[in-house]
Order: sequence, then structure tokens, then C-alpha cells
Amino acid sequence: MFDSIISMISGKYDAFTIEEFENKIVYTLVSNDRSDFEHIKNRLKERVGKSICLNSLDRYEIEVIDELGFNKIVFKKLL
Repeated sequence: MFDSIISMISGKYDAFTIEEFENKIVYTLVSNDRSDFEHIKNRLKERVGKSICLNSLDRYEIEVIDELGFNKIVFKKLL
């Protein structure tokens, strides 16, 4: 499900890595165009908002981070 959200908002990204933790999933996007990340943040906010509910059960908060030059989208499970 998260893959389809990433694909919907980030047409220019060639690849991404996925890190799964107990309460969050982190996507690190790979692109040569640094200015594109601002566009990604805006589209994510516009189309998805600050949180998303999956299967009517689990709600995830969405955070977009530029961490030491790495563009990350974090889906953090809300308890």
C-alpha cells in the first residue's frame, strides 16, 4: 500500500529503499534533482494529508524529512 502512495506522488524518483521498524516504515527516495523533494512534500500533503488509515484498522502519521541530504518519507504507526 505504501508503495502505491510513493509512486502516486513521486513520478521522477528512480528508486527508493525501505526500512521497516516495529512502529514505522521509512522510505528513502533517490533522485538527482534536489528541488523535486519540495514538490513531493507538497503533493503528499495535498493528496494524502498528515495521516492515513489502512484497512480501517491502522492509522499512520506521515512525516517528510530531509536527513543529511537523504529524502525520507516516514509512515509512523499511531497507537
